[in-house]
Amino acid sequence: MKNIKSLTNSDLLAAMLDKNEENAFRYAEELGKRNPTDLWDEFYRLLSEGNEEEKYLVARALQNMTELTDEQGEAVFKLLEKGKYREGVLMEALEAFSSESNFVDYFKVFLYGSFKSSALARLKLDHEEFVITPRTLKKLAKNWEHFSHNTSKNDHYQHKKEYYETILSEMEGLLSESDSSGDQ
Repeated sequence: MKNIKSLTNSDLLAAMLDKNEENAFRYAEELGKRNPTDLWDEFYRLLSEGNEEEKYLVARALQNMTELTDEQGEAVFKLLEKGKYREGVLMEALEAFSSESNFVDYFKVFLYGSFKSSALARLKLDHEEFVITPRTLKKLAKNWEHFSHNTSKNDHYQHKKEYYETILSEMEGLLSESDSSGDQ
């Protein structure tokens, strides 16, 4: 294994992507810890055009970064949407992004995503804090209506319906509490 600390960010990226490298995961983690924001364009290219292994390594690097912007997070959501929410590895890449304003985006991934994407989105929905407004509820209802009219009514649908009804009820309760506490 190469001396990680002595490698430049570009060298670390090249080593991470080397098909013969046994320590690619360690290089990805180290690269992420360095917050190489100068490599974002290359990361994005690999997330959108790379093979599964490259995407996974980039996602692993992104998970360790702390200096990512909302715009970069939105770009990853666009890739998810373009792939019809089927790439769980892109959900992993979103771990590093602030998600407080993306409740509806995660909900769409929960509804339409692959098993992995959907499960990761639900974890975010259940364990992250989001900014919830009346507009968020309207978007949530709109996405649910679209989903419910365009999917078969099987056990999978029923599970998602129960989850939707639960979170909708909880959010409506939270908004009504904040409205009534603001009146006092």
